[in-house]
This record gives sequence, C-alpha cells and structure tokens, in this order.
Amino acid sequence: MIGLFLGVMLSGAGRAELVDAVAGGLTFTLAEAAGMTTVVLIDTAGGYRRGGVQEWSEPVDGTLLVQFQRLERFLETGTPGRP
Repeated sequence: MIGLFLGVMLSGAGRAELVDAVAGGLTFTLAEAAGMTTVVLIDTAGGYRRGGVQEWSEPVDGTLLVQFQRLERFLETGTPGRP
C-alpha cells in the first residue's frame, strides 16, 4: 500500500518574536504507513535577539508537546482534555 504524505510550512514572526529581529518556521509533515499516522514537527527560528534565542527552546518544545498531546487525545477521544 502506498502511504499518504502531507506537509505544511508556516513562517513568520510570532508574538514574542515581534520585539526582536527573529523569524521562525513551523513545518508539519504527516505520513501514513500500515494504518498509522506519524506527525513530524520541525520548529526553526533565526535572527538576532539580545541574549540569544537558546533560552526559548525548552519552553517552546514544552508548549508544542502539550498541544500535540491534546490534539492526539482529541483525535482519539473527541475531547482534548485540560492542558
């Protein structure tokens, strides 16, 4: 069986990035194989921010993880549950 592949790329500045010279991209890739769907998310940011952007990685990763857990719960149960 041939799997389905879907990719979406979002780019631009988010709220926190508007005060700095930082731009980011968010790429979602969905692939189907053996009746299962795999979601790959790549979040990138670049540019200039006084003090660097490294401190953002852990909080952003945590936020994205919670959102994807809620999406998974919604798809499986019909309700996303509490964040």
